[in-house]
Amino acid sequence: MILLSEKSGKRESVVRNRSVHPRVVLFQRALPVYRVPIFQRLFKRLQGALYVVHGSVVTLGAAETVDGFKHRETGYHESSKLGLAMYSGHITLPLRGIYDVAVFAWEARCATLPLAIARCRMAGLGVVLWGQGFSKSSSKSIGKLVRNQVALAADAIVVYDDETAKNLQQLGKPVFVARNTIQVPQAQRLRARDLRSHRLAQAESKTFQKRPLSVIVCTRLQQRNRIDLLADASKLYAETYGPIKVTLIGADHWPGGIKSLRGRFGSAEWRVLGPIYDPDRLANLYANADLAVVPDAVGLSLIHALAHGVPFITAAGLGPHGPEFSALKNGQNGLLYIRGDSNSLCEMLFRGKSFQFLQDAGHAAADTYDGRYSPSAMVDGLMAAIYKSHWRRFQKSDENWSYYDIVDTQLGLYHAGNGGNNKNAKLQKNN
Repeated sequence: MILLSEKSGKRESVVRNRSVHPRVVLFQRALPVYRVPIFQRLFKRLQGALYVVHGSVVTLGAAETVDGFKHRETGYHESSKLGLAMYSGHITLPLRGIYDVAVFAWEARCATLPLAIARCRMAGLGVVLWGQGFSKSSSKSIGKLVRNQVALAADAIVVYDDETAKNLQQLGKPVFVARNTIQVPQAQRLRARDLRSHRLAQAESKTFQKRPLSVIVCTRLQQRNRIDLLADASKLYAETYGPIKVTLIGADHWPGGIKSLRGRFGSAEWRVLGPIYDPDRLANLYANADLAVVPDAVGLSLIHALAHGVPFITAAGLGPHGPEFSALKNGQNGLLYIRGDSNSLCEMLFRGKSFQFLQDAGHAAADTYDGRYSPSAMVDGLMAAIYKSHWRRFQKSDENWSYYDIVDTQLGLYHAGNGGNNKNAKLQKNN
């Protein structure tokens, strides 16, 4: 890690000791499989000084066995009547002299979070709040007021996207971005990209537009994702432009079963494969796909497709999308259609079949994942907030040192001086 002395203006390597190498406890309501690689990376970056405390909430793909970092399970209770959650780990876990920084899931409905932060303050720990903060950062709801009030007690905040970070700067706290992502094994994603590029290169221009358009859908099959809209658009595409083949991958949560949409697909070819977790099989399916589509409410399914180098189509506008939506750049690594309009979705499917678009957007999709949305970049954002929080607690001031944000040097928004004493910290990449 490289820091810059504000007094000398020279870059200096800092010896890791108690003042710059924090011992971190990280609280999560659950431990899903997709988070495990991120925590493994964070554990290594902190040289083993990470302890993950998680609840027993059953989530999609909850991890059963975990290696690569220290962790334990504690009680997490939710009240459907009150709409509140309570986490026993917030109250019972010993802190003083054991940890230097606590990272909390930033949830407005967690009744024990304010008490947990107060315990950290009494024990001298730095506090980082990590959460989506996506819709509430732009709303005037009570939830926003509660979240912001809790945030005032934190030393640093971590969110998933740039827009939310900009909105939260008004709180006067250091805000860092750890763009939400999923780890796709390098061998599988590179093979998928190579196979897809080879398949496109072999297509002759005269026959390319005559072959069936291959579309992959990899997400939970539920109403909020509007698979029915894709069925209507696929039927229209088959009637208007030619053959189309849709592959549906994911757990079936559709009312009455996803096969109840059979009639709405018309003459379009489609198949339902169910949930698939094998990286090699997924890589082969993505390699044979022209486009990835989730009509609405996209999340990590977008990042998953980009990692394999497959352009993505979804609805324009924030709506029910997750923060991952910001990874899609219309016309570059994907396309946006008018929400709720099957004709518009059909038109984007046709536009997306262009050989030049499939080739260029595929490369842009891969570049998006390898750059700003890589697992390493996400850990960079978490590390920045952790160190910032630690320095505020133990050094009491930002006058001598500043952290140079390695998450996004282009924006120039999230540096250590933001909200601290050092208001004029420059940006510079760490080596």
